[in-house]
Amino acid sequence: GASSGLYDKFLIQSLELNPQTLQFWFCFYTVLILLVILSVTWFPYPEKRKAFKFRWTIIAVGVLLVAADYFYFKALQDPDALIMLLSAIKRSQILIAVVIGGLVFKEQNKRKKLVPLAGILIGVGLILYS
Repeated sequence: GASSGLYDKFLIQSLELNPQTLQFWFCFYTVLILLVILSVTWFPYPEKRKAFKFRWTIIAVGVLLVAADYFYFKALQDPDALIMLLSAIKRSQILIAVVIGGLVFKEQNKRKKLVPLAGILIGVGLILYS
């Protein structure tokens, strides 16, 4: 994660790419990678395709992820932005995923997910404290 942040900051500042350009290429390459993965694991199996149920939350998650990445790239545009802090803040988004997943979507094994979540949040707190 931190090396990706360094690379993103290099692209934005050294090559003078704007966040929208970086966002476009990030989304473009993500789609290509996912199409390759799906062509092996999902497209060849009709039973998996039939079991898929479309929900509005799929679109909501996609829009929110793109928005989060845009603001992350926008923050990296600031020459005074500290990669360590931005990376820590980005990693703390897991808190939202665990809480919303447990409360709204009634996911299983909520207690088991709290242990890794606590570890991540302790790490983020230590980074922010230092």
